[in-house]
Amino acid sequence: MKYARRITTPVFLIALVLAVYWSGVFSWHALHANFQLYDDEGYFLVLVQHLLDGDKPYDEVSTVYGPLYLAYRWLLHGVLGLALSTDGVRLSLLAAWVAIAALCGWTVHAGRGAALSALAAACAGLFHLFALSNEPGHPQDLALLVMLAGVLGWAHWRDARPVLAGAALGACVVGSALIKVNLGVYLGLPALFLMLPRSRARWIVLGLIAALPIVLTRAHAGADWRIGLCAASLAACVGLLPISGSVRSGIQLRWAAISGLCVAAAVLGFALCFGATISGMLRALVLIPSRFTSEIVLGIRVPLEALYAAIGAVLLYATSRRFPQLLLPARLGFVVLVLWGALSHLEWLIPFALPFGWLALSARDLPLRSALVAMLPLQALLVFPVSGTQETLATLLLIPLAFWALEEALASLPEWLSSLVPVLPLAGCLFVLHDAGGKWQVLYASRPPMLLPGAEATRAVEFTTARAQFLADTVRGQASRFLSVRGDNSVYAWSGIRPASGVIVSHSWKLFDPEQQQELALSHQGTARTLVLDNLTRIPADLRASLPFFRMLEREFVPVARIDFDLLCARRDDPRPQLRSACVVQMQELSSAAGRPRARIAWPAARLEGSVGRIQIGDLERGRGLADSDAPDPRFWPRLVRGEDLFDPRAKRFPRIADLQQGDTVWLELPQSPPLEELAGMRVVFSGPAGRKLLVLPIVIEL
Repeated sequence: MKYARRITTPVFLIALVLAVYWSGVFSWHALHANFQLYDDEGYFLVLVQHLLDGDKPYDEVSTVYGPLYLAYRWLLHGVLGLALSTDGVRLSLLAAWVAIAALCGWTVHAGRGAALSALAAACAGLFHLFALSNEPGHPQDLALLVMLAGVLGWAHWRDARPVLAGAALGACVVGSALIKVNLGVYLGLPALFLMLPRSRARWIVLGLIAALPIVLTRAHAGADWRIGLCAASLAACVGLLPISGSVRSGIQLRWAAISGLCVAAAVLGFALCFGATISGMLRALVLIPSRFTSEIVLGIRVPLEALYAAIGAVLLYATSRRFPQLLLPARLGFVVLVLWGALSHLEWLIPFALPFGWLALSARDLPLRSALVAMLPLQALLVFPVSGTQETLATLLLIPLAFWALEEALASLPEWLSSLVPVLPLAGCLFVLHDAGGKWQVLYASRPPMLLPGAEATRAVEFTTARAQFLADTVRGQASRFLSVRGDNSVYAWSGIRPASGVIVSHSWKLFDPEQQQELALSHQGTARTLVLDNLTRIPADLRASLPFFRMLEREFVPVARIDFDLLCARRDDPRPQLRSACVVQMQELSSAAGRPRARIAWPAARLEGSVGRIQIGDLERGRGLADSDAPDPRFWPRLVRGEDLFDPRAKRFPRIADLQQGDTVWLELPQSPPLEELAGMRVVFSGPAGRKLLVLPIVIEL
C-alpha cells in the first residue's frame, strides 16, 4: 500500500500539472479558432440583448429556452458586467467547460474511483466536450453543471442527510426543466426512481422510462435511427433492475418537492419581473417545441445495428448473474470502447456503449454509480430531434461509468498493480490533449483575424471570416434594419444595429406560429434602408409561397449583390448600398469578353497593419485556386492596380495595406474569368511576406 502510494502520488502530481497546462492550451485555442457558419451563438447574443434592453421574454421575444438560462445570462452580462460579445461568451463558456470537466473527474473520485482515474476522466471529459466550442452562449453548459451538481449532492447526502439529498435532487430536476423542459423530464423520471422504495410505484416509473423514447419518437416509425435509439435506451434500462430503493424515501421526496417549488418560485418570479407571462412561457417552452419533434429530425447517427448491441447487452446481463467471470472482459472492453469513442469516434457511444453502462455498478450500494446508471437510458433522447452537439451531452455520463467499470475489473488484481493500471488511460488522455492543443494552436495562428468589434480574439475559417466581415461592415452605417433568412444574428452585435423584431430567426422558419410569421413581415416592410440576406437553397419554394415575409420580400426587395449562394437584397426604391469588406466584381464585367476581369477592393473599416507579400484567389479550403502571386506560371498572377501595378513580389515591392486603404480605388485584376457559380464562392487572401494571413475578402458579384 505504501509502496503503491509512493509511486502514484508523484505520478498524479506530474500528470495534474501537465493536464492543467495542456487542457488550457487546447480549450482556449479550440474555442477561439472556431466560429460556426450556422451562428447559433448569434441567436443567444440577440436573445440576451433583448432581455437587457427590457423586452418581455416569450411574449415579445421568441425563444424555447427557459427562464433559468435567462437569469444566468442576466447575472453574467447584466450584473457582473461580462461583455455580451463574441469574445465575451467564449470566456463564460471556457470557465463552464473547465468546471464541467473537473466535476466529471470529481464524480469518478466520489464514486470510489482512484485519483489517477479521476484525473483521466477529467481529461477525457474536457476533450469529449469539444463540441461545446461550436455554440458559445448555448444553455447546454449550464444544464450540465446543474445536472452534475445535483446528482453529486444527492449521492453525497443520501444516507446521512436525506433532507439535503432530496433538496439537491429536486432543485436539479426543476432547474433543468427551467432551462429546457425536456431536460427536466429526462432527469425527473430517473430521480423519482432513485428516491422511491421498492414498490409498485417504482416499477411504474421504470415502465415510463422504458416507454418514453418509443412515445416521443412515434412520428418517425420505421426509421433505422429510431429503432437503434429505442433499442439502446431499453437495453440500458436493465441496469436499473439491481438498484436498491431508497431507505428514507418519504423525507427525500418531500424535500425534493419543497426544494423544487422554491427554485421554481424564484426563477419564475424573475421571469415575471421582466414582463413574462405564464401563458407566454407555456406557449414558447412547451407548445412550440412539441411541434418541432414531429417536423424536423437532423443529424441523428444511431444505426440499426444498435439493436444487436442492445440484445447483446441484455443477454450479457442475464448470463453474468450465473457466470460472473464474463464481467471482467466485458468491463475492459467497455472501457476501451468508451475512451476510444470519447477521444475519436463519438458516433460509437450511443449505439454500442450506452446499453452496457450498468457494467459500472458494484456489489456494494454506491449511490453515485446508481444515479448515473439510472439517468443513462433517457440521456439518449438528447440527440432527438436535432443531434450535433447534443450527441456529446448525451454520452458524457459514459466517461465516469467507464472508469468505475475499470475499477471493478481491477478489483481482483493486487492493490499495487490495480493502482498503477489507470496510468495507461491517463497517459492516453494526456497525449490526446497535448496533440490536439498543438494542432489547434497551429490552426489559430493560420486563420485570419475577424477584424470585428467584440471578436478581437476569435478567428474562423476563411469563408466564414470573409462573409462575417462583409455583412457587418456593409450593414454598419448603411442599414437601419437587417435580417438574414438563415440566421447570421451575430451581425447585429458586430454592426451595432438592433433587430427589427423580437422573433429571432435561426435554423427553421417552420417553428414560428402564424402571428410570429406576420410580425416578421410587418417589421421589415415599408422601412427605408432595410437589407435582407436571402438564400434560395435554404427556403424551399412551397414555403416561400406561403409565408408572408417571403411574399413581402419578392414584392418590395431586389437582389443587389451575391456572395456564394446568398443574395443581399435592398428595397426597390432605396439607393444601392455601398458594399464593404469585399472584392466587388460587377456583373457586366464578367459578361464582357474584353481584357481581364477586375474587382474593386472595398477595404474593411478596421485599420490594417502589415505589408502584402502574397495574394491568393480561390476557394482554398476546398482546394480550388484561381490565382496565386507565388505561382510559377505568370498566367495565374493577380495584379493589384491603382493606375499602376502596386504589388510585385519578384521585385520585393510589398505595399503596406494601411497605405492601400487610403487614396483612390485599388483594383484587383483576375488572371481569368471562371464561371459565375464558382467565382461567387471564392475569397481573396492577403498574406504578409512571412506568410501570416492579414486579411481575407470575399468576392462579391454586384448585380
